Amino acid sequence: MEERLIQRIKSVLTYDKDSGLFTWIKDVSSRAMTGQIAGTRVNGYICISVFGKRYQAHRLAFALVNDKFPILMIDHRNGVIDDNRWSNLREATNSQNTCNSATSSRNTTGIKGVSYDKSRNLYRARIDVNGIAIRLGRFDSIEEASQAVFDARLFYHKEFANNG
Repeated sequence: MEERLIQRIKSVLTYDKDSGLFTWIKDVSSRAMTGQIAGTRVNGYICISVFGKRYQAHRLAFALVNDKFPILMIDHRNGVIDDNRWSNLREATNSQNTCNSATSSRNTTGIKGVSYDKSRNLYRARIDVNGIAIRLGRFDSIEEASQAVFDARLFYHKEFANNG
């Protein structure tokens, strides 16, 4: 059934791996006509409605390239969630996807995993690995704490490490 659905989608929509764009190859509605770029932005992601169901474009890209829908999450390597070029997409567990997330806007040091401990006048470094916080220590300088986090991320998160 999944294969049939994907073939039906391919009959009206095409995906360009290099640009990450989807284009209608058949008129589907007055909003989805041949030659038009498909998709609208929803919470930063590109979403495409096909046959009455809305899909996130990055998941649809995976399905059209692999002839099956992804089981895991689809991670955007560069963290740009509307960049659906094939080279920017990869399957990831929830934990891996979280590792590749950007620095929180609430972070006061500007460095992911580093916070300032006012009571001790030191910088704390920590990372999460599979939902478990790993304390890397306290450091005199933000540079030392940042390096500890950077090294730990490379060790634990490997290609999903995002130090941004």
